[in-house]
Amino acid sequence: MAGECSFSNVEKEINRLKRIFQDDIKILTNIGEILYSLKVKLGRDDVFLKIQITDEYPAVSPQVIVSGPLPTDAGHELSSKLKSIVSENPGKFIVTTLIDIAIAFVREHAPATTGPKQKTELRRSPVEHDSRKKAKAAPEEDVNEKLPSMKTCDDVIHRIRWDESLNQDDFFVGYEDRFVGLIEKPFSDFTWNIEDAAGDDPFNFSVPFHRVTYFKYKTQKVWDKTERLDLVFGSTGSQVTICDVIQKWADKN
Repeated sequence: MAGECSFSNVEKEINRLKRIFQDDIKILTNIGEILYSLKVKLGRDDVFLKIQITDEYPAVSPQVIVSGPLPTDAGHELSSKLKSIVSENPGKFIVTTLIDIAIAFVREHAPATTGPKQKTELRRSPVEHDSRKKAKAAPEEDVNEKLPSMKTCDDVIHRIRWDESLNQDDFFVGYEDRFVGLIEKPFSDFTWNIEDAAGDDPFNFSVPFHRVTYFKYKTQKVWDKTERLDLVFGSTGSQVTICDVIQKWADKN
């Protein structure tokens, strides 16, 4: 266990988080007794998860703070959920898991909004007034338009490639071949050409992203574009992430 608690492994986890969450995470270092202070955007520009870890992490659990305009009940529920995970997993590297769960929770309980609507006072003709009444007859369509945004194929590939807790050999990719149709191959069979590790697009996929249909962990689908299934990040509201999938698989086997 001593190796797991070394500074080098903590640094690896931080670098992995940078690669996974990119512009959605801000990291400060060496603030008093705090070795790393993380601020992660939780699917909205105004809701964040703050995580603070000392140089004794993971032996000493991280401190977690949820900030932003969440409904009071939801904010308390999320904070309680995260603190329970921390207390139930002493001595473990759990920062990535905490972020995954928080993002999925916020997307379900407080989806992103387009901002407050401004009221305008205008005089309308009877025809305009009647047409506005009829426009209110389809509220279900408005609900459907507010589905939470789903993590992309690009996001999943980044996660599998850069998250060292994941074994690439356990994953499979289903994609549409122009001539044969749907094909499934091991994730490790695909060609990854590293062009610029510091750039916006650090690799090229051997199959165009838009042809990728699904990803599997062993035999279980964990991301499917057509079904809006995301069990990697839990972005579609399931609150299930790849960590949960792997744990359930281990429990069954």
